Amino acid sequence: MRLICLGLVLNYFIYFTYAQHFVCNSIDGYNTKELTSAIQWQVTTPQQCLSNLALDCSFYISFCQTAPMCFNEYSACQNATGAANVTVIGGFTSTLFYPNENAKTGFYAKFPNGPMQNISNTTHCEPSLIIKFKCNSQVKWFAPLTNATASAPQPIDIDVDQCLTTMTFEYEGACYNGQEPSEGLSGGAVFLIILFSVALVYIAVGMIYNGLIKNQSGINLLPNTQFWIGLPLNAIEGCRTTLGFCSGSSRPSQATYESV
Repeated sequence: MRLICLGLVLNYFIYFTYAQHFVCNSIDGYNTKELTSAIQWQVTTPQQCLSNLALDCSFYISFCQTAPMCFNEYSACQNATGAANVTVIGGFTSTLFYPNENAKTGFYAKFPNGPMQNISNTTHCEPSLIIKFKCNSQVKWFAPLTNATASAPQPIDIDVDQCLTTMTFEYEGACYNGQEPSEGLSGGAVFLIILFSVALVYIAVGMIYNGLIKNQSGINLLPNTQFWIGLPLNAIEGCRTTLGFCSGSSRPSQATYESV
């Protein structure tokens, strides 16, 4: 009986210690498990602290749990190099992750506002944090097996607007169903598709008109036949004239014209 009671106590202790890692909303098609597996993530960036933009800044972030560095009460905070004060930039919530408006292009984490704080001598506000996750199958977030602080990859972008900090990270789990998003057609490919489509319509309509209306046949079915036959010769003559003009040896064309 004592062993059973001891086992129940141990199970309760383990659940109380680790269950918070998994109390979090999820998004269909994306993997947020690695993000919630660490008790807190830490990353240091240059010159991005709200309290002092001139100093390097250490961010401490926990997803769907409170961070030890954030007084075990909030989920995101920052500390400028050499500064004693910690600035809270995000509160705790278990409904943290949201898909991007453009489907299958990643997701983001929106933290509740932090408490009212003096950010500077002239700014008094409730700081907030948004973290965007962009698909990159090569970037993994490795959480330690213990409750140690995990090192997050460097963000690819940070934007500080008044009291809102927006960070962008690459993450394997931001690839929808584990697949890299297709980049779509380039501008050149779209131009060529349009060009060939217009040319096809031009030729088809011209041949129908010449055949049914003008009763043409053979090569004369093509629209503007004489123009296309003479185009190569005209292009060659144009190149010769341009080269002669640039070299200073331009002379009247050798073509002869019938006098009127």
